[in-house]
Amino acid sequence: MLFSEAIEQFLSYLHTVDRSPQTLRGYRNHLSAFARYMERTYNVPPYVEDITETDLVTYMHYLKQARQQKPSSRARAQNAFRSFYRHAVKQGWATLDLAQTLPPIRVHPQERVYLTEEEVMTLIDHLDTRLLKLVTFFLYRTGLRISECLALTLDAVDLAEGIVYVKQGKGNKDRIVPLASDIRELLQQYVTSWRPSVNSTRFFVTHRTGSLSVSRVNQALSLTANRLGWKKNVSSHILRHSFASRLLQQGASLVAVQKLLGHSSLEVTGIYTHVARADLIRAVGTLSMDTSAKEMSSHG
Repeated sequence: MLFSEAIEQFLSYLHTVDRSPQTLRGYRNHLSAFARYMERTYNVPPYVEDITETDLVTYMHYLKQARQQKPSSRARAQNAFRSFYRHAVKQGWATLDLAQTLPPIRVHPQERVYLTEEEVMTLIDHLDTRLLKLVTFFLYRTGLRISECLALTLDAVDLAEGIVYVKQGKGNKDRIVPLASDIRELLQQYVTSWRPSVNSTRFFVTHRTGSLSVSRVNQALSLTANRLGWKKNVSSHILRHSFASRLLQQGASLVAVQKLLGHSSLEVTGIYTHVARADLIRAVGTLSMDTSAKEMSSHG
C-alpha cells in the first residue's frame, strides 16, 4: 500500500474514534512530511512495506540536524509514527512496528509564564471594552481555553448553581468548572443588565456580529500588554496558566487542577508545579495579601 493512502485511511480511523481535529492535523503534517522526505530520497512514492527502521531513524536524525527542530517537535513526530505503526500492524499493512524501536526523546518541560493577580487586574483595567474585560476575568477565574470560552452557550453557564459546563473540550471530553463568587456576580450582571439582545445562543456576544472571535481577544490582550510596556507575551492562554498557578499557590491539589483544566494526565498538569515550589520559598520570609477583584460593572 502506498504510504500516502495509508495516511488517509489511518486519519479516517482516528476520525471515527473521535480524536480531536488538532490531533488529526498534527498527525497529517508529520506523516506527510515523512512521505515527502522518502520520495525525495528514493525518487518514488514510498510504500508502507518498503519503509525500514533505518529510514525512520535517518529521518529523525534529519529533523534534528538539518531541520534543527526542537525536542518537543521531534517528540510529536515520533508520537505520530508510533500511533500510525500500531494501527498499520493491526491492519496488516506492516509486519513490524518500526516506531517501537525509536529511542525516546527527552523533552525538558518549559517554565510557564503566568501573570500575578495584580497584573491580571491591571490588564483588565486597561482593556478597551466592557465585554473584553469580562471575558478576560472569566478566563482567569475558570482556566478555560479561549475556544471553550467563546463556544459557551447560555444553557452551559448555570449561574444559579455557579457551574460552567464545558462540552466537548479538548479530546472531546466534557467537564464542569465551578464559578468563584466574584466572577459569578459579574456574569449575573452581564446576563440581566447589559448582554446585547442578539439572535445568538452564545453566552458572550457583541452588538455588531453577535460573536467574539479568538483573534479579537488575543489581539486586544497583546496590544494592551504592549501599551503597558510589559515584556511578557500576553495571550488568552497565559490566563489559563495564571489560573492554574494561582490555584497551586493557594494550596489546591494537582489532581484538582488537572480536573479543572481538563488535562488528560497529571504529567501535563505537572508543568505548573514550579510555581508552587517558588511560592513556598517566598512564603518562608514573607506573607502576601490577596488582591481583590476590581469592580468592573462601572467600566464602559
